[in-house]
Amino acid sequence: MIIGTLPGTRTITKGVIENVESIAVFIAKGGTGKTTTAVNLSAALALQGKRVLLIDGDPQGTIATYFNLQPVGGGLAELLMGEEVALQRLRDNLVLISSGGYDLWEISSLIDQRVDRYHVLGRILSRLSRLDYIIFDCPPALNVLTYNILYASDHVLLPFSTDYLTAITAVKTINALRELPPEHAPHILGVVPNFYDRFDKAHRAILRLARGHFGELLTETIIRYSRKISEAPNHAQTVFEYSPASRGSSDFASLADEVVQRCLTSRSPGAVKS
Repeated sequence: MIIGTLPGTRTITKGVIENVESIAVFIAKGGTGKTTTAVNLSAALALQGKRVLLIDGDPQGTIATYFNLQPVGGGLAELLMGEEVALQRLRDNLVLISSGGYDLWEISSLIDQRVDRYHVLGRILSRLSRLDYIIFDCPPALNVLTYNILYASDHVLLPFSTDYLTAITAVKTINALRELPPEHAPHILGVVPNFYDRFDKAHRAILRLARGHFGELLTETIIRYSRKISEAPNHAQTVFEYSPASRGSSDFASLADEVVQRCLTSRSPGAVKS
């Protein structure tokens, strides 16, 4: 269902959309639970009564696939070209801008030739209103599209599956984020352990190492492995709809609470940018 549109472009700077928290869900590796985190975090916030816009920044269009949607009315690809796009209603308080599919790669190539190539998306967001959160599902690489999302975001949340290679990628991703110009770098909201199995010795070891390395950046919430989380997309449902009493629902509800609190803390006077 199309419930509205997002028109034209206009220049803005980071943080100018008052009282809206924009969060990029990103790590420079696939298979870490980015889309699952973006979808279920958005759903959890919406269930709290927050008004949430979910933006699919991956040309594979995984969020539309997740919800078994046929994207209509344009997507992020068209939005980046300054065209009007549809806001598709997913659930109460939750709307989607789809990716625009593989056209997004072509648009990204065109944007990459511009002098302002990292700021195109940021110039659009001032048209948004009556929102509490914008959640971006990012592609798994640092490219012009990802930089546009990061520059337009207040925060970045890094989900990592509790294995050695992904933990190393999380370290490298954070190092790359810290090299961004301070005026454009998003606040690192947290690093979220994903697919965690407490009965797996290797997982326990990686979690101990992560706690030692990331410190307070590691979220208190751990997304435990849950078959219900994996099965939910097969039914085009969030984990809250598919299995409301599952540990997956409990974990994502907890993550939403922690995200809200971390966003508030980051806005406090004297807060240090990670």
